[in-house]
Amino acid sequence: MEIATPYLTDEVFAKEITQEANAMGQIQFKRNVTGLWMIQECRRIWQNEGKAYSYGELSELSKNAESKWVLDTTEPCFAERCDMPSVIIRRCMELYGDAPQTPGEICRTIEQSLAGTYSRIINDMETVINKRFDKIYMVGGGIRNKQLSQMTANQTQREVIAGPVEATVLGNLSMQMVAMKLVNNLNEASAIVSKLETPVRYLPQQP
Repeated sequence: MEIATPYLTDEVFAKEITQEANAMGQIQFKRNVTGLWMIQECRRIWQNEGKAYSYGELSELSKNAESKWVLDTTEPCFAERCDMPSVIIRRCMELYGDAPQTPGEICRTIEQSLAGTYSRIINDMETVINKRFDKIYMVGGGIRNKQLSQMTANQTQREVIAGPVEATVLGNLSMQMVAMKLVNNLNEASAIVSKLETPVRYLPQQP
């Protein structure tokens, strides 16, 4: 979220929310969490075992799998370079007494857990600033995972707007346009680059 002034409270510290100044004089009010790194690490381990799944194949396996396990993806064990499938299985065993076994079940567990973590953190941030947002913007390469975008909409019960994929590149381009005075402000630059890619909208589905 972008805010004008920082929130200097114990609650912000307790919820591990960071506040960083941006180039336009606003403050980025955010919480850094582990994302699809978990699937990347799983894929690396499976490749080492001779199972060279593409991300598309893993997405399809996840789509057709069931999972009853939900993890807190902010736990430090999920941020490390490790044997991620084994870490997930071990943590599920500790919490539930059983665990996902197949790549599809493990990937679906990751997606469900990420969506749950996103929902909790959004609620935490809104509680601090005492304001609710009806839309969530998801950007970057991770939005190719359509299931995660839909799960996020479902978990948060808000509209998710996914795009652009090349958010870093377009953000850099926008700032250069402002710096070179090709536009008057960042809003004008954003209006231009937003036409380069049509976002995908995900509406929340009732459980």
